[in-house]
Amino acid sequence: MNSAEWKILRNLLVSGEINRIAQVLVQVHMSWAGFGIAGDDAQVVHNWTEVLNGLMRAGFELVNSHELP
Repeated sequence: MNSAEWKILRNLLVSGEINRIAQVLVQVHMSWAGFGIAGDDAQVVHNWTEVLNGLMRAGFELVNSHELP
């Protein structure tokens, strides 16, 4: 996910529209560039975790995670 996708997911969570979605498939790239959030490292990480935790609160589950070489 890049900048726009994070913002879209956040908007879906805030609006409640995420509840109309049954499944979300994403490939997350945990890098600062392109995230589109101003601030220090802690603020960027807070925004990531806010969105990911919101997805879990909405009932979504992490199925697979791995680090690329």
